[in-house]
Amino acid sequence: MAQAPDWRQVTDPHKHKVLEALADARWDFRTLRGISDATRLDEKEVATLLNELQDYVRESSIRGKDGERLYRLIERGPVRNEQQQQFKRFLGMRGG
Repeated sequence: MAQAPDWRQVTDPHKHKVLEALADARWDFRTLRGISDATRLDEKEVATLLNELQDYVRESSIRGKDGERLYRLIERGPVRNEQQQQFKRFLGMRGG
């Protein structure tokens, strides 16, 4: 997997806020609402920015407790629980 570019070099202030929220070590993943709350940006704007930041941000393969999408900086790598969920899905697809 190619390494993500350094998000700290992003100069657009709104994009930088979104990336800072995703870099917050208190959270493994962030929801759209969580990023919006942390940045004080509208959820619609955050969604647009996340789409523009695909070189830095990825959507998790698992969902939040209420089914919401989860986001994480690419540079932070996968989370153990996420890997376990992917493995369980793989086994389920194989009939195991």
